[in-house]
Amino acid sequence: MRSSLQSGAAYNYPPAASEWIPGGDAGVSATIAKMRNLVHGPQGVRSFLVKQYAYDAVRGVERGQTEIDAVFDRVMQDIEFRGEHGETLQSPEATIRLGAGDCDDHSSLLAALYQSLGFETRFKTVALLHSPDEYSHVYVEVNNKGHWLPADSTIQASYPGWEPDNVARSESYGSNGVSLLGLGLLALGCLL
Repeated sequence: MRSSLQSGAAYNYPPAASEWIPGGDAGVSATIAKMRNLVHGPQGVRSFLVKQYAYDAVRGVERGQTEIDAVFDRVMQDIEFRGEHGETLQSPEATIRLGAGDCDDHSSLLAALYQSLGFETRFKTVALLHSPDEYSHVYVEVNNKGHWLPADSTIQASYPGWEPDNVARSESYGSNGVSLLGLGLLALGCLL
């Protein structure tokens, strides 16, 4: 996918928009809701490019765990993890075209890819031991036959099923974007 960017191909992106997101717990909840909207939007699961990317990743593999692995491996191969200065969100389609994104961009892309193949997904935020009061990282979980499997493509040595071991606490958000624990969150910063 990066070769089309390097060839100078132009893309018609929607105009950039900036909006205020509250701080603290309400800010992380708002960020997760916006991520969920990007996943379900026209540049998410409804995008031809996203569906094509998912189908290309799983071509020739059987349904189930092998599809989950194939999509994960494709994202690890094609999409570079890049930190950001200030919180921004991009659509799954933009992440494919740019070939890079931070933890929320990787999570939104994986969620859209898995959902386009019929898997249920949810987001999980974590607070690390060195900063237990602040949720600083997000990744996606995919439901494989009733078992929620973590998928964090921002860590080079990770694989479907891998989770960080330096977590002080975590929060999962159901497919509707609502916290499953009913707790609020602080702003995400992808500090894993």
